[in-house]
Amino acid sequence: KSIWQKGDELWSIWENSPAAQKNKSEQENDELETNDIDIQNYKNFLKKHHNIILHGAPGTGKTYLAQQVAKLMEAETEFVQFHPSYDYTDFVEGLRPVNNTDKTSIQFERKDGTFKAFCKKAFKNLQDSKKSISEVQQAVSFKDKFLELLDKIRNGELKALNQRTNIPLDILEATDNDNIIVKTKDSGAERTYTVSYNRLEKLSKVFTDKQSLDSIKNIDKEIRSVIGGCHSSAYWATSNWIYTNQDVSNILKISEPIKQKDFIFIIDEINRGEISKIFGELFFSIDPGYRGEKGLVKTQYQNLVETGDIFEDGFYVPENVYIIGTMNDIDRSVESMDFAMRRRFAFKEITASQSAENFKLSENTKKRMESLNNEISKIDGLNSAYHIGASYFKRVDSGTETYDELWENSLHDLLVEYLKGSGNEESSLELLEIAFK
Repeated sequence: KSIWQKGDELWSIWENSPAAQKNKSEQENDELETNDIDIQNYKNFLKKHHNIILHGAPGTGKTYLAQQVAKLMEAETEFVQFHPSYDYTDFVEGLRPVNNTDKTSIQFERKDGTFKAFCKKAFKNLQDSKKSISEVQQAVSFKDKFLELLDKIRNGELKALNQRTNIPLDILEATDNDNIIVKTKDSGAERTYTVSYNRLEKLSKVFTDKQSLDSIKNIDKEIRSVIGGCHSSAYWATSNWIYTNQDVSNILKISEPIKQKDFIFIIDEINRGEISKIFGELFFSIDPGYRGEKGLVKTQYQNLVETGDIFEDGFYVPENVYIIGTMNDIDRSVESMDFAMRRRFAFKEITASQSAENFKLSENTKKRMESLNNEISKIDGLNSAYHIGASYFKRVDSGTETYDELWENSLHDLLVEYLKGSGNEESSLELLEIAFK
């Protein structure tokens, strides 16, 4: 077996052990001495490449470093962890079961995955940053009133909407994904109609107030020209309720325009998932050279994306979205990753020695760590990918463990896994313990 196959197997065994679980929870609480780390260099690296992967030995603080870069950029972040069961439907979009209107059966609806939903937030920020203060205030007021409408429906306070023909529409429910289901009152037909916020919001950009809504001469023609095929009278009735109940004098006052923000999507253990399966056709759109509409792709469920959706014509990654992946070299070789993925990401190694500086280890602790890692490199079949990062050793400097406790609680078990199958486990482990102590 190659070094990397062996490393993959060892890491899978180790990460599921009790000692590893304890260590992981403790690592999550560790904090880098960020005042002494040149985070700015990592920020510049991300800004230049848009997509980066921080890789290195276990315990080098890659995930926390990614979070610190996001903090420096004052970015909105989303964090996911890839694993063998994570797929396209989790990341991009897929069909998800939902209760039918009558609550007696299950149907399937297209739902955005984590990354697509994140990109919608980024796109909305880009849009809002180009709006005037009054436009932002109007949009916020419209959304707030729509949410109030949903609350009234769910609380049973509102059971019908008035069409311009004065024929009411019975409200059947407000769904879990904030759609409103209506039906013509006292109609013998069983057909129901859906009013979605995406379409409603798109309509509000054309008919911005009650006066413009009342001025519509042909409801079916004019509303359909904006949002496509729909029960146009239901959309008119919903918009009319919002504008009628909107208190213009009480609209949220915004003192300054919305600023454009950076959005950073952090993927922990990026190489643990089946990359090609997870990203699908997004390999094209995440390319740094194809940010924005020029990177538009048709997703696998494009035909189910409803009218009014931000990505109704296809998906693309907004210019203000950045991706940071992290991976342990011991888990799988960087070189074994799909070439298409490598071409779209820039790689930055975080070595064990760098992590010692980042975590500001004491000189004595740093010497012990270096001595142990040097001995690891001497063992046949092991190399720097098997070095142990500073997050393990920081516990000694912080006073939560002694050197002996660190060895017994974490390092011993990890090194046993490293050496398993080498044929001289006991003698090698003894040399490693001597080097550490």
